[in-house]
Amino acid sequence: MTLRNLLCSTVLLFLFVSIGCRDSGPESKVSGLQNILWTLQSFETIGGITDTIADGRTYSILFVSDTTARVRADCNDCTGTYYASPVGMDAHISVGNFFCTKVYCGSQSLDMKFLGALGSASDYVIQGNVLRVYYNERRQALNFTRGF
Repeated sequence: MTLRNLLCSTVLLFLFVSIGCRDSGPESKVSGLQNILWTLQSFETIGGITDTIADGRTYSILFVSDTTARVRADCNDCTGTYYASPVGMDAHISVGNFFCTKVYCGSQSLDMKFLGALGSASDYVIQGNVLRVYYNERRQALNFTRGF
């Protein structure tokens, strides 16, 4: 075996070992967030008004372990992407790149408000069965409950 072949074999072996030992990605880091259907209960302005969701309207998100976000925005279904850092003191999140059905849900729908809030999300906190996603520079929050 020539020196060149030995060097190439060593580099390839290193690459295969490195790939096998890499971080397992978002699934292990944000397990309290993922693979749970989170249903929106209210929009909240911190220190101010809370708007609850009307009966018969559904706004929810499912964070799939492969960084796919599945969203129900009233009568529309969307698929997007997300990144979330581990739950803790500085748990950051970004959600976006939505591809949605384009059904008109009526004048009382909050579908565009919901998608806009998700698209500007910055941080999150999970406390028990409640997920709070902050947006608008942490001046507002989406309050979700865990589905069972």
